[in-house]
Amino acid sequence: MKLQKLKHFLIIAVLALFSYQDAFSQCFQIESILVDACGVQEGLNEMVRFKVGNTAINTSNMSVSWPNNPWQGLIRNSVTAAKVATLNADILDAGGCGQLIEPTGGVLPANASVILVTSHNFDTDLNSFGALTDNVYIIFQNNPTTVSGHFANSGTGIRTLTISFGSCSDTVSYDRALLIDTNGATVPADGAIVQYTPAGTATYINNGCSAPVPPFTVDAGPATMSACAGTTISLNGIAQGYQSVRWSAVSGTFSTATNLSTTYTSSASQAGTVVVITLTATNSCGLEIRDTINLTLTNSTTPNFPTTLSLCTGSTAPVLNTTSPNGISGTWNPAVVSNTASGNYVFTPNAGQCASNITLSVTVSNSITPNFPAAISICTGSTAPVLNTTSPNGISGTWNPAVVSNTASGNYVFTPNAGQCATNMTLNVTVSNSITPNFPTTLSICTGSTAPVLNATSPNGITGTWNPAVVSNTASGSYVFTPNAGQCATNMTLNVTVTNGITPNFPTTLSICTGSTAPVLNATSPNGITGTWNPAVVSNTASGSYVFTPNAGQCVTNMTLNVTVTNGITPNFPNTLSICTGSTAPVLNATSPNGITGTWNPAVVSNTASGSYVFTPNAGQCSTNMTLNVTVTNGITPNFPTALSICTGSTAPLLNATSPNGITGTWNPAVVSNTASGSYVFTPNAGQCGTSTTLNVTVTNSIIPDFATELALCNGDGAPALATTSPNGITGTWNPAIINNTTSGSYVFTPNAGQCASNVTLNVTVGQLDFKVDNGCEGGNYRLTVVPISDFDSNDVDYEWKNNQGVRVGTDSSLNVTELLNSTPVEEEFPITYTVQVTTAQGCTLTREETVYGIFCSIPKGISPNNDNKNDEFDLSGLGVKELTIFNRYGVKVYGYKNYTNQWKGQSDDGKELPDATYYYAISKSDGQTVTGWVYLNRQR
Repeated sequence: MKLQKLKHFLIIAVLALFSYQDAFSQCFQIESILVDACGVQEGLNEMVRFKVGNTAINTSNMSVSWPNNPWQGLIRNSVTAAKVATLNADILDAGGCGQLIEPTGGVLPANASVILVTSHNFDTDLNSFGALTDNVYIIFQNNPTTVSGHFANSGTGIRTLTISFGSCSDTVSYDRALLIDTNGATVPADGAIVQYTPAGTATYINNGCSAPVPPFTVDAGPATMSACAGTTISLNGIAQGYQSVRWSAVSGTFSTATNLSTTYTSSASQAGTVVVITLTATNSCGLEIRDTINLTLTNSTTPNFPTTLSLCTGSTAPVLNTTSPNGISGTWNPAVVSNTASGNYVFTPNAGQCASNITLSVTVSNSITPNFPAAISICTGSTAPVLNTTSPNGISGTWNPAVVSNTASGNYVFTPNAGQCATNMTLNVTVSNSITPNFPTTLSICTGSTAPVLNATSPNGITGTWNPAVVSNTASGSYVFTPNAGQCATNMTLNVTVTNGITPNFPTTLSICTGSTAPVLNATSPNGITGTWNPAVVSNTASGSYVFTPNAGQCVTNMTLNVTVTNGITPNFPNTLSICTGSTAPVLNATSPNGITGTWNPAVVSNTASGSYVFTPNAGQCSTNMTLNVTVTNGITPNFPTALSICTGSTAPLLNATSPNGITGTWNPAVVSNTASGSYVFTPNAGQCGTSTTLNVTVTNSIIPDFATELALCNGDGAPALATTSPNGITGTWNPAIINNTTSGSYVFTPNAGQCASNVTLNVTVGQLDFKVDNGCEGGNYRLTVVPISDFDSNDVDYEWKNNQGVRVGTDSSLNVTELLNSTPVEEEFPITYTVQVTTAQGCTLTREETVYGIFCSIPKGISPNNDNKNDEFDLSGLGVKELTIFNRYGVKVYGYKNYTNQWKGQSDDGKELPDATYYYAISKSDGQTVTGWVYLNRQR
């Protein structure tokens, strides 16, 4: 209901009569006056509407200054109650969900909408409230006999109304000459209403003989219309008091089906048919009303102009005819065809011909040049090419001359065939004599020498290829040059002679020591080859290569001497050594790790005094002396602590493998025990002159804080504070520090340092309890079932169901209402409210209630609405039906109802009896399911 009221207020915010719903400062505001009431006794049927401000007001001090007649006070009695009951019944019959209310104790609540009637004897038949969508308070003047009106509704002049409630009042005025009839003419007529803004500005409307509340009407437009099939028409509906609107038709499409103003596009295949277009309006109570338009669709003719045209740039463009060959007249846009640019030209038929637009696509093409080669060269006497009569870009035509000559150069003109937007082109043919490439014809090289690269272009410019392509430096042979095509050149041959070469037999490597006397390089090899060296002199300071180049004419190859100059090598003995006083001194090796041999001085290391020992390499090794410095050191004691105390079970310290004074070594045992006392011996690694040391570890038993380790709470219960001192005196802190009373969790107590106490954990279990009650049919029985929302075990809780007398009726998670009601002889009246209480193992409880409006659990196959109280209605009670729609055998909707239970008794939407037949139903359920089927309507059974 709250959501429904919210929707209602959103709707009335845009309605004329309800356009002033904003909060205002005064205690009330006059919103409208029904000036010209219906009926002979007009003075009994006039009404005033006003809106209460932010504070309730009492009618006990209300007074009214009417333009005519005195104020006679208010009355509330059985007559007013009967009138209100009659009106409320009419409102419900009209499909409204609002009601008229007489105020209790004369109190009009804050923000209430109020109708003041000029007499409690008014005629309810003449004052329809229609499908009222909101609750409205109604009060009556104690006026039993006055028949003359309280307002003047004819003539000219200003009339004024004042209403007061003690200290606050509101006054409005209107001009009698501006009252209108239902057509909007300024002629006084029954139903004339004046509306007022908060500032008192008047507007004039007329809704006929009805109360001054928003009417619920819909008007689709003209009853009949005509259009061409396949075209689009505009629709402009009118509606009042609606929440939503919807256009529909059995075929065709709407641009926006939920707007009053829309367009409708029919199908071209519907020519010759009548389409019924329906505008349906729905108010906030779910009531639907409809209005229709019968649209006659006629055939549409397409003008039979050509749709494409091709022109050459600059050619004469055709004139566009304004009448098609099949007689459709109209206009072109653009009106004139361009001969310079392509484009589309749209023909729009003149009105009244039921013809459609067509488009002419004009392509303007530039002149194309045939893309034959512009020039070719051929050799005298060669085969002349045949001239193609179609260019690569598709231009066909003829050549002049038609045949290419192979004896004389000349021009050949190509003329395109007509109709191609193409230009002439000329081919220049050059006929040339043959040329011989002027390469040398002979070449001599030495075996193994670098063979020359064969040039692909001759000195006289002939390009081509050689075969073989590479000259061999090991065997004599002939190499043929073939010119590339198109040069009018002939082949030629190069004859290459390869002569064996001699290698000078000098040594190829030499090693000397830095600074030694370098050898002189000989200018004649042992095998008699003469030549020169580069460099000419060997260096005794840097390694290098020396190339011997034979003198010319010997068919001899170069050779290279690689000279390595070696620096003096330092023997890679260690240059320092530390030993402990009195330890065994090492023997000095006569060969270094890098292979240098020699002798030491002194030859034996002393283990009592530090000193230096010089190694002198043997001759011929290019090596230098080196010195070993020996340090003899006294023993050192590692400065670890000698005692340690820890708590049983605490984290034992790791034993450091290096003492604070730098002694490295190992411990035995290697790991400290946190359960038993013991001694741990540190042994220094070799070579440190360090002594062993002992660590004595004492392990003391740990105390466990005697806090509770388990706690159960219900969600939202007050959680106890966590004590920071245990009953056995251990102090410390908790993490987290405060218990969360909505979520289960663990809380760890960590003792303060120095107490030899261990951590303890408190596990808090918070019972979560939240559920909903589902209803529905199962196996033909109507059930209420508890469905957990929070994470609790549905099998680990207690259930207690009670009826609306508080009697216990079930203890399971599901209550079989059908079985329960069938088990007693009492005929229960619906609705029935059941409550269920769920209790968890932690003692947490939660109660919810569910109202049952019926326990019907199957869909009838047929109904016989003959008022015999047997199978008179299509009863879907208890099935959770969100909406029911009924269609006839032609697929036309004949009935619809939202939040359905058992309202259909064979009637149509407009209340008329439907003929006996089989009808198709579609059921939308609240759980999202859709159920369809057939129901038989037969009133004879």
